[in-house]
Amino acid sequence: MASTVPPQAVRASGPNNEPRVQHKFDGDAKILNSTFDERMALRKTLSDLHQLLQRLEGQNVQIAAEIKLRVAGPQGKEHTYSVTIDDRTIDSPAFASQFQFGKHDSHGSPNGVTNAAAETNHKQLSPGRAREDDTDDEVCEVNPPKRARTDDGVTASAAARNKSTDRLLREALAVLQQHKSDDTTLDFIEQWHGEWVKQGGWLFDTLNGLDKLSREQHANVYARINVVQDVLGQSINAASASTLNELTSISKLIPWLEQCRKLAADKTQAREEKWRSSSATFHDKSRKDRETAEKRLEDELQKQRALLVKIAEANGIDVDEEDAKEDAGSTREASLGAQLTAELELQASRAAERLVAQEVQSRNPITIDDDEAT
Repeated sequence: MASTVPPQAVRASGPNNEPRVQHKFDGDAKILNSTFDERMALRKTLSDLHQLLQRLEGQNVQIAAEIKLRVAGPQGKEHTYSVTIDDRTIDSPAFASQFQFGKHDSHGSPNGVTNAAAETNHKQLSPGRAREDDTDDEVCEVNPPKRARTDDGVTASAAARNKSTDRLLREALAVLQQHKSDDTTLDFIEQWHGEWVKQGGWLFDTLNGLDKLSREQHANVYARINVVQDVLGQSINAASASTLNELTSISKLIPWLEQCRKLAADKTQAREEKWRSSSATFHDKSRKDRETAEKRLEDELQKQRALLVKIAEANGIDVDEEDAKEDAGSTREASLGAQLTAELELQASRAAERLVAQEVQSRNPITIDDDEAT
């Protein structure tokens, strides 16, 4: 059976218009943490029962329940959970004086109210033995000083040391009583033991406070990290949106640029085809004019030759002999015809160059230099 444990922290919850609920747990922290939902459901059921009785009776009603959790084993353990529900405006001393409590067992008196439950409303606990949590109506329980703590931060070796210390203290007290030591020594040892228990509880509460502070700091850091991530995410999304808008605008401009390039290419090709056609027409016209002129010259030469032959025959000159003599000079006549042809071709090429220069000048813009103009 576990040793008796000093009363633990009591917590009252709820606004002024709701019943006052006070509860305490005397036992291991493992059982406390594992039975959180069940104890909350139990308090809710007792609160509903309190409201029902108050509506039926029309008087002040107090419900006190004490539940003992007993675990068998080599060293039996007992955990106690007490719940007291009453009105916030109730006068507890006057209310408790109306009832006479006799002998009762662990299940409480027939009226459902016990002396321990009635006195729960008047217990004032030291701040070092209780710690409230803003997000939950539970309390941080302090394990019994003579019971091995089963928290995560306590190892099996620490529990063994606590048991050995308690055993040695009991043996020392037994030896002192056997030797009939004076009360001063016993009081000193008991006072030392009580101080040792208080220091151990203070150290445990301090460690719990540091752990809670560390958890709160971690929670704040995580919250700030989430905020920074949200801000960075919004900035990145905004930058991405602007970049996507620019890319969309550029993608819309690409077809327009392609159309402009195609139009420019079509205009250039049409201008070149026009220039080629005009140049070919000019050369063809020049060739025809040259052929016409050559034919006209040949006709004139034939007429003049015929006239000269007639004149020579009239004067008694043999034209055939003269032709033989003039064979040597035929080369010179051929060269004269070639020279005439070359001159005509040169004139045609010059005319073509002038036409090309006019086309280039019409396509190039005219620039005026101010310095030369002045």
